[in-house]
Amino acid sequence: MSDKQDDRVSSFRHRSEKLKNSHRDLGIYKVQEAENSGVLDATLTFRINSILKQHFEKLCKSEHTTVSREIKRFITEAVRTQRLL
Repeated sequence: MSDKQDDRVSSFRHRSEKLKNSHRDLGIYKVQEAENSGVLDATLTFRINSILKQHFEKLCKSEHTTVSREIKRFITEAVRTQRLL
């Protein structure tokens, strides 16, 4: 390769790394990082109205899913989009 081509490749690599680093704070990278770790090492415990809980459990059951799965889906989507409902 000529020096000019080397400079172009180097410049491309530099821009590529800069772009990649600027997107590290994006939610998709945070979700990928969590998925790649493959570790379920945290627990959430919180209080909720028992009637509301019963209704949500019934809804989840009617949709053939679980409360836990739906809460995980909500959290994952919030992190991915960097937005809450």
